[in-house]
Amino acid sequence: MGLYASKEELRDVDEQPLSTYNRFSIMNHLLKTIDVIITLSDGSSWALDDVVPDETRSIPIPTLKEGDRINVSIDGRLFNLYEVKDKPVSSLHIGQITTRFEQDGGHFRVNSLQGRASVKIFNLSKKELRINENIRVAPRTTFTYRGRHNMGIPLGLKLSDKEGLYPTLVIDKPVTAIYYGITTDKHVPFYGGYEISLSDNPLNDQVYHFEDGIM
Repeated sequence: MGLYASKEELRDVDEQPLSTYNRFSIMNHLLKTIDVIITLSDGSSWALDDVVPDETRSIPIPTLKEGDRINVSIDGRLFNLYEVKDKPVSSLHIGQITTRFEQDGGHFRVNSLQGRASVKIFNLSKKELRINENIRVAPRTTFTYRGRHNMGIPLGLKLSDKEGLYPTLVIDKPVTAIYYGITTDKHVPFYGGYEISLSDNPLNDQVYHFEDGIM
């Protein structure tokens, strides 16, 4: 398109999908299709069906405000429920994964091949998390994994989600915590920052560290 657009070029622009600018948007980071219901505090709602992996959808309002709720389901089963608190949000990232490094704990072990003695696995969703053949983490809980035969977490360890919701992780840095199923208005990197200490309460960690964008 040049400085002056022809009628044909303008028609092409009109037929393109609406931009997410100034529209509340959701992004599906999971490997499965999700259904999303957005319910505002006034009772009105939007249904976003069949949001495929890596897809972004939007609705024609700029932000969600306190009291608005988002219900995320997979195959008719609840994956997560997000309620807006305090500050408005303009987007929501569903099903992210991130990690943390603990500064004063998670001691190294010779047996773990330069890895850690253990890793805390946080399940922040409302769906059970099953990893490899021997790790199960109930919804909204934490599990401390100490490796096969309690020999520590070697670098290069692969963690495969048995439900196929999350990508297979290869732990190539000595992390001390892995958070699955993050649903927040912030996009978080896989390798996060350092923590002085790690709480065993996944809900406290999620609200403070992720929703406020503290890395």
